[in-house]
Amino acid sequence: MNVLNGLISNGMVLQANKPIRICGEGEGKVEISFLGKMYSIENQSGQWCIELPPQSYGGPYTMEIVLNNTATTIEDIMVGEVVLVAGQSNAEWPVAKEKTAHTYAEENDAIRFAILGGYSEEERRLVDLKTWRKKTKESIGECSAIGNHLAEMIHKKLGVAVGIICCYKGASIIQTWTDKDIVENSQYYIPPKDRHLNYEEWGDWNGDGFLYENIFKKMGCYGVSNVVWYQGESNTNEKEGAVYLHLLEELIADWRNP
Repeated sequence: MNVLNGLISNGMVLQANKPIRICGEGEGKVEISFLGKMYSIENQSGQWCIELPPQSYGGPYTMEIVLNNTATTIEDIMVGEVVLVAGQSNAEWPVAKEKTAHTYAEENDAIRFAILGGYSEEERRLVDLKTWRKKTKESIGECSAIGNHLAEMIHKKLGVAVGIICCYKGASIIQTWTDKDIVENSQYYIPPKDRHLNYEEWGDWNGDGFLYENIFKKMGCYGVSNVVWYQGESNTNEKEGAVYLHLLEELIADWRNP
């Protein structure tokens, strides 16, 4: 049984001028019809990705995807700039908490955002992905403030649709956003007891690879143009500071790996 990645939904923004990757999970035949062309794959691996050719800025478009002999139509698709905003509380800080939030509430159909999920400390559970929404007075309060600022800047400069993918957790350490095997096999590995913050103090979500596995990977193979990494306060003791650049290099290499 095939299922689509959660970001493949109505209102999505696809990255322009780069291969468009549509992904999901399951086994069987997948067919995609987009801009007058058909693409298909017979998948047997449990993870699948169909790569479509790059497209110029434009939209709105529709895409038909056939999974398990059932057709789904994805509507209101834009091709524009897509940016991943990731990190800890500075990245997570929402528009609604800005002192001048009312000045950011101008509606704009060309600016859209999705939130990959999170972790609720109160409920001790992972929060589901919140898929694409247009910027409206009702929706924008939940979006990352820095993400909204960035979207406005890009849209003003280029005049194209902008999609912001939000991927963050306040107080998170860089090790939780990196594949566990990479963290624990690194020559720069720092045991939790020697870190500024660790999972014993802050919960399992700050353990090696936890947010990488449970939040970041919800992106699947979705394409972006840039990544904003806004983090630092949670890896600030002397031992971590001495190797942080190397840990960041490992995260970057990991995230670039398809």
